[in-house]
Amino acid sequence: MEWNELNAIVDGWLRWYRGRRSLTWGVRGLAAGAGLALLAGLALLPLHRLLPHEYAGLVAVLLFLSAGLAWIAGWAWPVDRLRLVRGLDLSFALQERVSTAFEIHTLPENELSPAWRRRQLADALLAARRVEPRRRLPFKLERRPAFLAAGLMLAVVFLSWSAAAWFQAAQQERQVAQAIQAEEERLSGLIEEIRQDDALSADQKEALASRLQQALEQIQAAQTPEQVMAVLKAAEEELRAAGETGDPADLAALQRAGEQLSVSGAGDLQEIGQALAGEDWQQAAQALGDLDPSRLTPQERQAAAAALEQAAQQLTTPGSAATGQALQQAAAALRQGDWQAAQQALQEAGQAVAQAGQQAAQSQAAQDAAGQLQQAQASLAQAGSSAPATAGQAGTQGSSSTQGGASGQANNSQAGSGSGAGRGDGSDSQAQGGEAGQAAIPQGNGPGDGGETAPESIYAPQHLGGEDGDGLALPGSGEPGSLVTGQQPSTEGDASQSRVPYTDVLPAYQDAYRRAMENGQAPAYLLPVIREYFSSLEP
Repeated sequence: MEWNELNAIVDGWLRWYRGRRSLTWGVRGLAAGAGLALLAGLALLPLHRLLPHEYAGLVAVLLFLSAGLAWIAGWAWPVDRLRLVRGLDLSFALQERVSTAFEIHTLPENELSPAWRRRQLADALLAARRVEPRRRLPFKLERRPAFLAAGLMLAVVFLSWSAAAWFQAAQQERQVAQAIQAEEERLSGLIEEIRQDDALSADQKEALASRLQQALEQIQAAQTPEQVMAVLKAAEEELRAAGETGDPADLAALQRAGEQLSVSGAGDLQEIGQALAGEDWQQAAQALGDLDPSRLTPQERQAAAAALEQAAQQLTTPGSAATGQALQQAAAALRQGDWQAAQQALQEAGQAVAQAGQQAAQSQAAQDAAGQLQQAQASLAQAGSSAPATAGQAGTQGSSSTQGGASGQANNSQAGSGSGAGRGDGSDSQAQGGEAGQAAIPQGNGPGDGGETAPESIYAPQHLGGEDGDGLALPGSGEPGSLVTGQQPSTEGDASQSRVPYTDVLPAYQDAYRRAMENGQAPAYLLPVIREYFSSLEP
């Protein structure tokens, strides 16, 4: 009984020791988890990989796992019972009574007398009963691990607070990635729609679907949003070019011919005219090919011939001339009573109408696909329009980036010391300008102290050194029919400056920057800066 009681007391000591060790190890695990969270934040946040709630969740998981596992290990880690009892003898000042009792208990009974064993066990039990583990071995935190854990957790909180720009960039990149994924799904659906379009021929379906499939594969292989925008823009331009192959005037002529037939009074031709007027090209083509002139009465033949001749007179455009000629031949054959020739001519007219209908369907499908690609570019631009200035580029490079990268073709001539409209404090001295497009238009164009003032001119010479000198002019926008902005005649020996009003050239720059933004040439994260910059140039 005494031995069982001593064992129960030692078991209580063991549980107390395990709890104390669990607390110590748990604090150490908390410090380790905070360190891992800090390292993960420093590694992942600058890469824009985590959103605020994701980082908070990562920190919580690391702290919970590290502290929890350390606490469990502190409780469950194996303990050498005899060695622990020896240590507790020293901690509780028991003068090795309990550890001696455990050692004697392991010895064979014939080595010590039973009486001596009982006396030593009783003495150890009496001493053990007086021990209070809470007083002799209290729970306490190790200062260094506790301070380390607190410091690391404060560092994690500070990192979270100071990483607002990284979180914003991660949010924007996540939005752009989601927008790209949505556009991939849009392209896949568009490809399927084209493959199911019965108005297109097999070759037309393959031509359009293969171009969209190529764009889809390029988007999936793209590494940056700018590359995705470039792929979408290139595909859009190709599809728009494919959609401009037909002449709308040819279809309009067929519609007019259909309207003429629909009021002719000839039964079958009236239905064909209604199909043409309603742009149901395939139905009209099928009806023309199925028309049997041999079933017509003499009066119907004369009416049909007249109706066909009147309809043919509407088909004067180059693309509809073949259909008009076939209708004329059919009308002539009807008047002559040559049913076979009339039917053949009507079939030729039906084939021409079917070809025009397929071309119109291809043009419409290409234009619709191009419109969807344009919407995709707008969606990506909108997803990237909330880009934060995380690297300080928006403030330090706003002028050069917006003019060189976004304006594209809007080049500025080097303007000496002249400032913009408003506070014009530049001198009138001759400025040696470089080649057009090398310098930025000065900013800060606010109203002057005297209220409204005349717009300042910018330096724009036509020749350096007189009429025989090197030519120098502002380049055009690159678009067909665009004008070269800013030339002014200059004679040799004339000391006056060659200038144009600032407000005269500003619209050209604004048009170029808008085209660059619409075409996706400007990086998405710079769009707000570009808008703000050109807004500041308003006089």
